[in-house]
Amino acid sequence: GAVLSLTGAQAGLGVPEENVIKMEVARINASGGINGRPLEVIIEDDASNVDQAVAATTKLIEQDRVLAIVGSTGTGQTMAMREQIDAAGIPQVSLAGSLVITQEFDPLVFQTPWSNALVVPTTLEYLQEQGLTRIGLITEDTTFGKDGKALVNELAGSYGLSVVADQ
Repeated sequence: GAVLSLTGAQAGLGVPEENVIKMEVARINASGGINGRPLEVIIEDDASNVDQAVAATTKLIEQDRVLAIVGSTGTGQTMAMREQIDAAGIPQVSLAGSLVITQEFDPLVFQTPWSNALVVPTTLEYLQEQGLTRIGLITEDTTFGKDGKALVNELAGSYGLSVVADQ
């Protein structure tokens, strides 16, 4: 199963995620599937909403009886789904990049994008190498945006950088 943000604020990420999943399912099935069986992915839209992500996860687990869940697009939805996923004992492949997703080890949770813990230091190092000393931030009001902002503010000084604007 997959819980993606096909509508709402995160649809700009969720729609391409859906396209890639469909493309990979077609590729795998064209090669004979998995152990000779075709792969099927049931995709649910969480509308970029935590409550809808939980409802979609419950449906996928209880009604569709999926073996694993990909998603969600956003950190809030990803973390809200965790209770149902852990209770079912199935793997979750998260498409969101916030630190909280894998901060505490869970053997059934996998995170595909680089987390802020990897991206922020790499970015700050690049800015330092370019000879920059003053930076401005524009962040979104999501878990990913908030923990990225906190890391930049925490680490900027160690790279010789000052945050001069923060929006």
